Amino acid sequence: MRSVKYKKYNSEEERIEERKKQVRLSGMRYRQTINGHINALLRSKKWREKNSNYGKQDWLINKEKRQKKRRETQNKRKLEVFNHYGGSKCACCGETIFEFLTIDHINGGGSQHRKEIGGLGHVLYRWLIKNNFPDGFQILCYNCNCAKGHFGTCPHKKEV
Repeated sequence: MRSVKYKKYNSEEERIEERKKQVRLSGMRYRQTINGHINALLRSKKWREKNSNYGKQDWLINKEKRQKKRRETQNKRKLEVFNHYGGSKCACCGETIFEFLTIDHINGGGSQHRKEIGGLGHVLYRWLIKNNFPDGFQILCYNCNCAKGHFGTCPHKKEV
């Protein structure tokens, strides 16, 4: 067992004074550490303010290029989903313009499903591909899909 050496004090007042010194030193060390962190944060904040455009030029220059690549990737996914679910044609009215077409939950519940997977459009297409194109989906044009959601059926399907 290790022996611990304690400082011997001549009086209780001397011991109290020594303890006060230790507490003051401890507080000073703490403040210096905190101030060091605060100073580092302030220095980094000043650097960010002074160099606020750092990296933004590249971001802005390549913005259109990135957007184009993202659109191409999303359209490729959309086309893959459409080809699996019967091609690029509305199941109701026969619309074939790619930009007008969308995916539909045959039995409804699309809103709840989108909340579960956490997104719209391209997130749904990615989910369909990842889950091996489950049943219960069809291709509709946006008008037919909205009418089905609002009125329960598309006006094209109403009997005359």
